[in-house]
This record gives sequence, C-alpha cells and structure tokens, in this order.
Amino acid sequence: MLKYTLIAAATLSTFAFAAPHRAQPVKVPPPTSAYAPVGNVYRAGASGDRADVARAQTLLRELDRAVARRDVARVRQLDVQMAAFVRSELNEASGMRRDARVTTRRLQGLERELRMLTNRHDVRAQRDRRDVYAQALRIAQEDLSQGSAGRFARR
Repeated sequence: MLKYTLIAAATLSTFAFAAPHRAQPVKVPPPTSAYAPVGNVYRAGASGDRADVARAQTLLRELDRAVARRDVARVRQLDVQMAAFVRSELNEASGMRRDARVTTRRLQGLERELRMLTNRHDVRAQRDRRDVYAQALRIAQEDLSQGSAGRFARR
C-alpha cells in the first residue's frame, strides 16, 4: 500500500510543478490549385509534354497534402482531375504508332484502378491511389524523355 501511495505522490508532485502545456494550433498551408496551366498546355512537342509532367507532379503533391490532412473532399476532386489527365493521355496515345499499345494498356489499367478506388478512403486505398498517381507521373515522364520523335509525339 505504501508503494502505491509513494507512486501516486510522486506522480501528483510531478504534475503539480510542471509548466502548463499550451497546445498550439496546427497551421495548414492554404490550398493551391491542383492544376494551373502554363500557357497553352496543348502545344505540340516537348513543351506540352513538360506541362503534362508538371500537371502530374502537382496532382501527386496535392494528393499527398490532402491525405495528410484527411481531406476526403479534396481527394475526390483530385481523383476527378487525375481521371481527366489519364483520359487526355489516352486520347493523345490513341492516334500514335503501334508501339504505343503498351502505354495505352497501362493508361487503361490506371483508369480502371481509379474507378475501383472511387469512394474508398481507407489506408490501403490511399496507398493504391498514390501508386496510380505515381504511375501516371512515370508515364508522362517517359513521354517527355521520348522527345518529339517518341511514341507520343503530338502531331
């Protein structure tokens, strides 16, 4: 009994002499636009590809912020924007040469995965969603690295 009394006394004295803790509010950065077009995004050649990469990077960055803030509404908005991005890349790839078939299949797979992740916001779904965004970014980067002579060169 004495042992518990001493522990309780030590605990109370620790709290009694401790400085009061004052929680500071978390400062959340203001939301930024997930896609701010730079000039004419649909220009031919590498400048359009650079804009695609920048857009995919921005969407991925915004997804990370929204997941960290647990902002489900923002994640839904970003999913719509990513679906539009994947659809535009598919439209771009549809008129290209035969060697674009693999990339077209990859983009169709991403589109299918995004549809399956709709209205799912558990930890696994967020991880899978981030993987889809990262794959879309990789496809855009590959498109840019192929250059104007590459498989997605805009005509």
